[in-house]
Amino acid sequence: MVQLILTRYLYSVDEVFHSLLLSLIKKKSFQKSLFWLSELYYSKFYLLLWKFVWQTYYDFYAVTNPKFEKYISKCNKNWEKKNNIEEFVNVINILYYATSITNTVFTLRTKKCLAPNKIYTKKRKWMKDFKNLSKKEYLFIRSLHDKKIKDINFYFHQIQKDFKRCDTIIKKYRDLKQEKTKLFKYDNKYYGDKQHIILSSICCLINTDDKVNKRLIKKKINSEDIEFVRKSDIIVEPIRKTLPLKREFSIDVESGFLNNDRPKKYQENFWYHWEYYTQNCPLWDERFKKYKCGFDDAKKEPVFLNDDDLEDFYEKFGYEPDEQTKNCQMKSLLKLESDTVIDILKDFKNKKYLKR
Repeated sequence: MVQLILTRYLYSVDEVFHSLLLSLIKKKSFQKSLFWLSELYYSKFYLLLWKFVWQTYYDFYAVTNPKFEKYISKCNKNWEKKNNIEEFVNVINILYYATSITNTVFTLRTKKCLAPNKIYTKKRKWMKDFKNLSKKEYLFIRSLHDKKIKDINFYFHQIQKDFKRCDTIIKKYRDLKQEKTKLFKYDNKYYGDKQHIILSSICCLINTDDKVNKRLIKKKINSEDIEFVRKSDIIVEPIRKTLPLKREFSIDVESGFLNNDRPKKYQENFWYHWEYYTQNCPLWDERFKKYKCGFDDAKKEPVFLNDDDLEDFYEKFGYEPDEQTKNCQMKSLLKLESDTVIDILKDFKNKKYLKR
């Protein structure tokens, strides 16, 4: 299985996703976020990009920005009808300019607890309205009531397989406490990770520290930003000038804190085997099929049926990465740092943020 996948302009797809994530969290350049978005969108990683959007929303934004959920759903629905990049731009816009994010859900989702701090034995009067609770469900509700993160983590993983039952119990608890906390629909039609959504509802219930934005406040998107995204996909002539003109940004070196599946001979693969490592990119896959191109796995080389197809392919897509300037090449070949100063991602070292 080919782990490394190169994108439209020959970046590692893992590193692009991680750079987009870091760009949203760091909030230093909206245009950089748009560039990484466009790299993924025009490489045609549509469904994976929506998965990233929803995962990132529930991980870092849902607790403090519950109103975003409905808006993102609307954008997702509109995209399914028209398949236009503007819907993604709308979502990235609200995530980038969100004034408050938290990693409570992210931590619960990625850090499994092996043992609880407390085993609850004494029953509480306020729980009398709960009918037919199993022992594990009872322990979960008690930990939820006490807002003990570690215990919630442990007991939730004991009952999580029945998502509908979990959702019912959590809503029952919310109503019993007469709270008006926004809870999320575990059966979100656009995102299949029900456990993740329920964890987001749990974190909303126990949130006491983070300020919740009660309204959806959107920053107006400039026409220049939309134009920047569209221009990123305009064909360059001669074709060998594509990479130096289109590679606007370098991969975020802090993405090295995460698992990017960089092979040991990454530079060599970029120079001499880039075609082989683009074959699992949807955009490049379409191009190879059009020119009836297969691959020799042993040599990591493309195989064309005839010289005409070969010549036609390279006339349109001969990017010549090994012939570019060092500055251009290093946009994707920079040495990645294994540490990060981003507290919100602590305890996630050497893990992949998004599963393909």
